[in-house]
Amino acid sequence: MRYYQSTAQERQLQKQLQILAQQLRYEPTLAEQLLWQYLKGYKTFPVRFRRQYVIHTFIVDFCCVAKKLVIELDGAIHNKQRIRDHARDDILKQYGFTVLRFSNEAVLYTINAVVEKISSLLKRRGIQGRG
Repeated sequence: MRYYQSTAQERQLQKQLQILAQQLRYEPTLAEQLLWQYLKGYKTFPVRFRRQYVIHTFIVDFCCVAKKLVIELDGAIHNKQRIRDHARDDILKQYGFTVLRFSNEAVLYTINAVVEKISSLLKRRGIQGRG
């Protein structure tokens, strides 16, 4: 079996993305803060979620690696970059991830519906929520 050997340029990019992801964890949006309260520490779901997680050349808002689930929160800027977001989602799907997108407003004003949609998807994958 032959293993892929990353180039120095790819390793440098990954290092830069890791640093940026760490910085983003310290500056979450209000919507990210609110949703993280439900996702962190196995409080609502018996699976581990990570935030500002690097996949390929992307930093995703939240990720459950075990269930290959990415959750993205979209602010106003995403209205102008829908094509880019769609292309990004397609690449993440090639890596086997399911991508759920929610607007910041949906998280801020209808958090229970957002959590229910995440719960529903996880139930279809055999994971029961805690509450």
